[in-house]
Amino acid sequence: MKWEKALKYTRKHKRMIAVMMAGVIGFACFYSADASVIKDAKKKKNEAQQNLDNINQQINNIQSEQSKVKSQMAAYDEQLMSLLTDMELLKTDIDNKEGEIDQAKTDLAAAQEKEQQQYADMKKRIQYMYENGDDTFLDALVESEDISDLLNRVEYVSEVYSYDRELLVAYQETVQQVADLESQLEQELADMEELKQSYDQQEASLNQVINEKKAQIADFDSQLSNAKTLASQYASTIRKQNEVIAPAVRDRSAGRCVLWTEELGLYERRSRREGKESGEGRHKNQ
Repeated sequence: MKWEKALKYTRKHKRMIAVMMAGVIGFACFYSADASVIKDAKKKKNEAQQNLDNINQQINNIQSEQSKVKSQMAAYDEQLMSLLTDMELLKTDIDNKEGEIDQAKTDLAAAQEKEQQQYADMKKRIQYMYENGDDTFLDALVESEDISDLLNRVEYVSEVYSYDRELLVAYQETVQQVADLESQLEQELADMEELKQSYDQQEASLNQVINEKKAQIADFDSQLSNAKTLASQYASTIRKQNEVIAPAVRDRSAGRCVLWTEELGLYERRSRREGKESGEGRHKNQ
């Protein structure tokens, strides 16, 4: 009896071990195939994640540089607007100065004309006096009624000469003043024209710099567009690999449970059948 029990015990454990080995082998085969899929998916995911991190860093760097360039361009735009305002004011000043010069030229021509007229009138009077000798002074002496009248006549003649001379000198001074004013205005206009040329050069330089900054910003926009496209592709790869990994892990766990459940069920059925057969044998022997 003991020998029979020992034999049954040995057979029973052999079957259990066989069931367990079958389960292990089946699970190993299942796990090996599934693990390969998961490993490949994780590798692709990690590569995509690394690329995504790198491209996101590039996007941040590009956006930072673009922000700097935009700030610089805003400063240049402000300088240009200030310069254009100064240029507009200068244009108004130049127009006004040209008007002053035109007026000065008109005044100078009028002063020169008066000077020439006074000079011509004075020449006629001097010529008249010269052609008539000293008769004027002689007439003053003969025709005067008394000494007082004589002095008055002589003083009158002297005053005529003095007046002509003073008037001529005044006209000459006026002509010189107007000529000096015109020269001054011409110099001021020349300075303004020189300043205008400087403004024009500054405007051209600022426009060139602004256009360069605009080109840089456009290039950054292109780089950002390309980088964001790559980022979207990497993110899509990560999502797809997650879709592969999650079901595979879930199926692997479910498959392992099913396999073990089936093997254990088989083992239990065999044990019950053997127990039943053993009981029937003992009953017959009795």
